[in-house]
This record gives sequence, C-alpha cells and structure tokens, in this order.
Amino acid sequence: MEKEAEISDEIQTLHLLTAHQKEWKTKVDNYAVKKLLGLKNESWLDEGEKKLDKETFINTYKLTSIWISKDGEFEFWHEDGNIFFGHAILIEGTIKEGPIDAS
Repeated sequence: MEKEAEISDEIQTLHLLTAHQKEWKTKVDNYAVKKLLGLKNESWLDEGEKKLDKETFINTYKLTSIWISKDGEFEFWHEDGNIFFGHAILIEGTIKEGPIDAS
C-alpha cells in the first residue's frame, strides 16, 4: 500500500504540472533567467559573441524531460541550444516552493 501512495503522490505532482503548464513554463523560464542569464553573459560568451537578452535566452534552450519524485519535487531538464557549449540546463523545484535551484 505504501508504494501505491508514493505513485499517487508522483501522479498528483504530474497532474499539477500539466494542468498549469503555461504557469510552470513561465516560472521555470523566469528562474532560469534569474539564475543563469547573468552567468552566461559574464562567463560563457564565445570570443566575439554578443550578450544574450532574456527573450533570446529563453527561446534558445528546449525542454527535453521532466523528472518527478514524491513530495512534489521535480527536475526540468533542457538541451541548452549551445548556450553553455552543450551542457544541460537543470531547473529543480517543488510544487510548494516553485523553482529552487538552477544549474
């Protein structure tokens, strides 16, 4: 029975994320901008590369997967569109707190 409760929690998290997709995309994008855009423009520019603005940054990376665990935790994994020279972009969070970490 405990295993069923864990699955139910994960399905509930999935439901909350998918039922409010636009809101969660906005939250994740805004958090990525807040935590990673400055890093890109200060430390990850190729020689001669112009700084990225918010819009270009958001439109360059693409969601590849979402990992969900019990207790409302999630990870949004993105292909970086070469923003960080091929490194994945990870936004972690919880249903309750929203995005809480970016790398």
